[in-house]
Amino acid sequence: KELINKAVENGITIVSAAGNEHSDLDVKPYYPAYYNQGVYVIGNGLNETHKAKTSNYGKRVDAWRDGQDITAYGITMAGTSQSTAIFMGELIKEDYESREH
Repeated sequence: KELINKAVENGITIVSAAGNEHSDLDVKPYYPAYYNQGVYVIGNGLNETHKAKTSNYGKRVDAWRDGQDITAYGITMAGTSQSTAIFMGELIKEDYESREH
């Protein structure tokens, strides 16, 4: 928790999966998503209305990405971890494209 708080204070982007317990994060906090309000929390689905059955949800979820049936290296997986990886890829691409080359 201390390291996450220090990272956010120093402008480092921290992204956390919302979790896969089909829980309302407004009722049942999930960590590390709740360590700091500066942490991006990512749910699995198109939005809270169209979310995966297992994805945690609630006001604390900052963004939704479809993390269903993601295949890499011949393995297919689903969940908020896959959604988080997709979101991170978008952040990295956006940052890269915003820099002068």
